[in-house]
Amino acid sequence: MKKTNIYLITFLFLTIGIVVNSFSQTATYTVTKTTDPNPKLYNYNDSLCAPEMLNTLQWAERKSIDDGIPSTIVFAIPGTGTHIIYLEYEPPTIVKGNLTIDGTTQPGYQGQPLVLIDGQNKVERGLYFHDYSNYTVRGLGIQNCNRRGILFEYAYDILVEDNVITQINNTSPDYSATAIRILGNPKIGHTDAIIRNNYLGTNVNLDTTLGCDDAGILIGPDANNNLIFGNTIAYNHQAGIYINGAIQNKISQNLIFGQDTAIVLANGGNNNKMAPDSLQYNDSTQVLSGIAEPFDTIEVFGSTGTENANEYLASTQADEFGNWSL
Repeated sequence: MKKTNIYLITFLFLTIGIVVNSFSQTATYTVTKTTDPNPKLYNYNDSLCAPEMLNTLQWAERKSIDDGIPSTIVFAIPGTGTHIIYLEYEPPTIVKGNLTIDGTTQPGYQGQPLVLIDGQNKVERGLYFHDYSNYTVRGLGIQNCNRRGILFEYAYDILVEDNVITQINNTSPDYSATAIRILGNPKIGHTDAIIRNNYLGTNVNLDTTLGCDDAGILIGPDANNNLIFGNTIAYNHQAGIYINGAIQNKISQNLIFGQDTAIVLANGGNNNKMAPDSLQYNDSTQVLSGIAEPFDTIEVFGSTGTENANEYLASTQADEFGNWSL
């Protein structure tokens, strides 16, 4: 196949970076600092909270957990360029739903993260969400954590987009080190996550030295019904995507290269879906054809340079007999 280069007026309460909409009961917390103070300095009552805690990421996370209403964390850190938040303490476990953490709000954002959470290899996770639903993480960089960049455990209705997550390190043979890990709740049976347009294990420059020790994405048991779309997953040390026992996961238009294995389906993951087979390319008609399971969607990738499958070309669907061509 020839490769193609292819208003309603509201009253607002505003103080110390907090905006509360009194009608719809939502809150916005603004991060203006890159420090990570001792958690003992936090108090939900800002008048009792240590000044050095106010307007930090940790403060915003803890306020969001305690407020009991839908919340958004935004960023307005002074200065230009990338702002690095060095984590000195394990981040709080986020145990409430309806929370958005939006790095694209940092002034100057133009498609690549300007807010970078750096675990300094001191903390296990960059962000940790446990239980509840409706979480969004957008436009952040996360690096140098032990075990997870972002962990969702028993959470569902998740959106993770436009992030760059790299150098997640494995400090124990008993754990896997992944950029994004989602663990499902057997009482719910689905996580309904959308993971799209992220760089996992590399950056926009396709740096080969930023891989995670294990996988880019790990989807665990009972974390069913997810969409993994349009991500660049590269140079992780084992797999690009690891599906462990979860089913109904659509993996589409991702660029996955530079790992030992692109996609692992373990313990019945995605019902052990068969990969397309018997590929044939007709030089005269420029038609690529093959066999798959009936009605499967087939995606075709090309390559640039020496990389493998790093350019999405086209999609087609197999017929009722499993035959396909494009």
